[in-house]
Amino acid sequence: MTAPGTRILIDDVLMDPSRYFSHPGEVLEDVRLNREQKRRILRSWALDAELIDEAESENMRGRPEIVPNFAKHDWRFSNSTVE
Repeated sequence: MTAPGTRILIDDVLMDPSRYFSHPGEVLEDVRLNREQKRRILRSWALDAELIDEAESENMRGRPEIVPNFAKHDWRFSNSTVE
């Protein structure tokens, strides 16, 4: 979602990864991010998806654009994913 030449502010991305990336694979492919930043962003995105899923199971509406983008791929968050 962000242009390749655009500078990324990691704190902003951690607050809302789906605002900057359309799917987790874009995080992995982004050469502007180092390995640890990619891990932090993917963890944040996964946590957002989990919290939204939990809230929706309790009949609270979440942000629908986060979960489908994240859940549509079978992403495994092992160390090898980011390497």
